[in-house]
Amino acid sequence: MKHYRVGRQGPGYLIEVENPISCSSLCDVVSCFIEKTDRTLVPFILQEDYEHSISFVQSDRDSGEDTVQRARAISTPKPPLPPKKPAPLKPPVCLKPKPSQRPPSESTATVKPLLPQQSQPNEVLLHSVTEELREKLLQRRGYLS
Repeated sequence: MKHYRVGRQGPGYLIEVENPISCSSLCDVVSCFIEKTDRTLVPFILQEDYEHSISFVQSDRDSGEDTVQRARAISTPKPPLPPKKPAPLKPPVCLKPKPSQRPPSESTATVKPLLPQQSQPNEVLLHSVTEELREKLLQRRGYLS
């Protein structure tokens, strides 16, 4: 059994070799390997915990002593963080204008249009807009009723 692959087949497992072997569970797969290899392949049973750090035996050439050394952690420079991606642009939010603070007796029909007819000259237009703004300012301040 030099080359094999174990895969799922329906509810069980299939050992894919020259003559495929079907097994009902993973335990049967392990038993099949033990049987077919005349017990040369056996399951690994962990009797003790793995070491928490890597260690190796180092021989001292001068004195001939063997000592157990722990491997040092190699400090490798960390790769730089990728640049932050800009936040996706949000579509502009259209805000609804707040309702005007006019008294209910005042109707929208009495409001003067900001842009008068085009037949008026620019000076008259500027004067009427300026006058209207001045009146609104005085009205807000409470000078006019």
